[in-house]
Amino acid sequence: MTKRLLLSALFATVFALFSYAQDNNDELTTVFSENFDAFTEGSEDAPGTTDISGYTGKLKKTIGWNGSKVYEAGGKLLIEDGGNL
Repeated sequence: MTKRLLLSALFATVFALFSYAQDNNDELTTVFSENFDAFTEGSEDAPGTTDISGYTGKLKKTIGWNGSKVYEAGGKLLIEDGGNL
């Protein structure tokens, strides 16, 4: 009987946590907002081949951001593995 009660309590807790998580996902939070329209070279499938990051790159000159291994991707930015903003 004790095992059944504990198992029922465990399932009830998991269900409650899952329901709580689902409710919180309904609200979107914008972390930052930036317009990347100036970064038109390439596309998501075939991004540009020039790294635009660094203190003298297009990224810094256009929107004041710095990073490494950042490429234009048709109005978006692609950050290569190991890169950062």
